[in-house]
Amino acid sequence: MMNTSVVELDRHQECVALSDLVRSTVDASGGGRFRVKVLKRQMRFWLPSDRFTRMFFLERGHLTLLRASRSGRETALHTITAGEWFGEFCFCDEGRKPHPEIAARADEDCLIHEVESAKFFEHLNGNAAALKGFVRVVCRQLAEVDRRVEILARRGAEERICALLLELAETKGSPSQAGSKWRSVSVTHTEIAAMTAMNRPNVTVTLGALRRKGFIRYERNRPILVDCPKVNQYVDGLDEKD
Repeated sequence: MMNTSVVELDRHQECVALSDLVRSTVDASGGGRFRVKVLKRQMRFWLPSDRFTRMFFLERGHLTLLRASRSGRETALHTITAGEWFGEFCFCDEGRKPHPEIAARADEDCLIHEVESAKFFEHLNGNAAALKGFVRVVCRQLAEVDRRVEILARRGAEERICALLLELAETKGSPSQAGSKWRSVSVTHTEIAAMTAMNRPNVTVTLGALRRKGFIRYERNRPILVDCPKVNQYVDGLDEKD
């Protein structure tokens, strides 16, 4: 999977979402559609200082993003390695506000693909397969947001984590040798905490309680085994009470 590190140049949430979608759907090699930049070591180029209309994919090399002050002092913000994106598409009204002055400096010889927003939308307009792929990603992300909201709407820690584990087991889980009712889910306590808006110690305590009830099994540094029928029955029972 491609690393998608990016510097958020401002908190324009719609623009960040669009940029994420572009990273998810664009064939970064471009197939000749997108401009190629070649930077020799220590060369640099400035990202736009007004509305951002370009994203960049670093195919080869290593570079550093720098913020420049009015005095000319530069501060290193982020390093970009081969296979990563940087920049964003900014199309909201907030885009009229000036962005920080940011330059990309090549720490070694670099090959960069530039995806300009007008070219990207032109590409979608003239390519049914690309448009279908873009819409598919949009719909999938919207559906994931809806499912996340449903999980976060659950009040109790146990029911929230059960709802999450059941979702992960059904969508990303794999069969377990423990039996047909068990699904194996590779997820850490920290990841569960992030997905349920809980702190990690609370997650660990709650998982321990679920294990004692026989809903799950797990060992240190091993996937969590979820008894899907039992967890599903528990979650359905809570829904009926509501």
